[in-house]
Amino acid sequence: MRKKRVLQGWQHLNLDYVSDANGSLTAERAYGDNGVYTATLIVVDGEDGAGWDTPVVTVSNVAVSLVAFPDLETGLGEVITVTGVITDSGYLDTHTVSVVWAAEDTGVLNLEAGGLQFSVAHTYTQPGDYSV
Repeated sequence: MRKKRVLQGWQHLNLDYVSDANGSLTAERAYGDNGVYTATLIVVDGEDGAGWDTPVVTVSNVAVSLVAFPDLETGLGEVITVTGVITDSGYLDTHTVSVVWAAEDTGVLNLEAGGLQFSVAHTYTQPGDYSV
């Protein structure tokens, strides 16, 4: 195992690595949003020799998902609260949640970046079975 000082465009790291016959090195970073980024990798050896590369990294968006809601019951005129959880690896993504309580009765929530949970309340004034 050899230790080299590795400087990356997003942070400074000291990495331990095993050099194979080609001198390969693996560095990792998680991107918070989709886009095209330039990563700068500089390797400095113990004798102040240096090499670098600037590969372009294309990050694609991953679809957001919503954890399923359980069935709920409420009485006429009583408040019912729905709590939801979103999963999204894009931690810089914002989200808009639309809740359709009944025909022509919709609520909209705008969640800030990193907002992955929400809670919204409603009161039904007419009896019936509703899909939210």
